[in-house]
Amino acid sequence: DAEPTVLAYGPIRALVSMIDDDIRLARILFVESTAEPLLRELRSEMMAGFADLVLHQARLHLDIADSAAGVAHLASTLGVGGLFEILRRRLDGELNFTTDELVEHCAGFLGSLGSYVLLQSASEPTIPSAVGIPGGVCRP
Repeated sequence: DAEPTVLAYGPIRALVSMIDDDIRLARILFVESTAEPLLRELRSEMMAGFADLVLHQARLHLDIADSAAGVAHLASTLGVGGLFEILRRRLDGELNFTTDELVEHCAGFLGSLGSYVLLQSASEPTIPSAVGIPGGVCRP
């Protein structure tokens, strides 16, 4: 089994490179699609498909217990949604990172989500309490 961050690096690098190679298409997918209903629906389907792909690859390459499958699906949805928003903001010029920095950070973020899922797989699932909320660890 590979480390989650290592698994995330290649696909993120490929996606960012694809965007860099065709900025016009990327703007349609990540920016303009939010304003047009048909494009918004296609974007939503693309995000769901990408989240499913991330989940499938994670289940293939990481030791994710069946009991953590729901958490893994949640993590893939969160990761893909966040990544799409980061890419939209990058296209709008709101983020000041080089391509290499952006790929490294995004792979680290997605890797962190994968590591969280693996923690849920390793033992009885627990949800760490929010900072400042008494009670330690919550058990579902």
